Amino acid sequence: MIRRLAIVGWCSSALGTAWARSPVPVEEPPPWQLRPMDLKLDLVRTFLASNDPERALDFIAALRREGLDDPTLDLYQGIALRDRGMSHEAEGMLQSAAKRMGRDARPHAELCVLYADTGAVADAVEACTRATRIAPDDARAWNNLGFLLLAQGQAEAAVEANERALDIDSGNPRFRNNLAFALAAAGRWDDAERTFRANGSEADTWYNLGVARSRALEPERAAELWQRALILDPNHADARAALETRSPPSTGD
Repeated sequence: MIRRLAIVGWCSSALGTAWARSPVPVEEPPPWQLRPMDLKLDLVRTFLASNDPERALDFIAALRREGLDDPTLDLYQGIALRDRGMSHEAEGMLQSAAKRMGRDARPHAELCVLYADTGAVADAVEACTRATRIAPDDARAWNNLGFLLLAQGQAEAAVEANERALDIDSGNPRFRNNLAFALAAAGRWDDAERTFRANGSEADTWYNLGVARSRALEPERAAELWQRALILDPNHADARAALETRSPPSTGD
């Protein structure tokens, strides 16, 4: 009996050595088994990024029926509700997300957008300022803050915020354009022209400078610049429309 047991033990040892030399490949489980919740939240993000708030809300409702109580759902639901135009409900969800997510800047950044959309500029500035303090490398929050400060007539502060946004994301043309408008509002016309010129065609530069002059209540100068843009590019639709109406098309951030 002892001898037999010794043989069994030896065989086991030999098998163990063979196993070590030629391991059988172990297949990784599919990602939905490793992190099912992350993938579900990724799907909600995809709906939001695709401008499909209805599907995002439907999927969030399904997740809540499954018993999921993740603060990120409050954030995404608030964004979807805002995109649906349901401002009051969106504010409640985003405020809930801000309370539950602690030092996460995203709820404050989204509240900033919500308040800006509803014309509550002071509240938007406060929310964006909070977002930039929590996440100082959030270029979008800095850009939005600069846009809002400019709307409040705080041109120099807007320049600083827009410069910060562009420092973080130097390849973003919208951020560069917003900085140029802030520079123009601050009376730094040469800097504004250089910034516009770095962002588009010669015709675009004159058109945007015309918009800035129009905002500065200089309609004759604005018309001259729009005419110059049309000479360079007779198909520049925005410049033509601005000349016809003596007012540039409305622009966002």
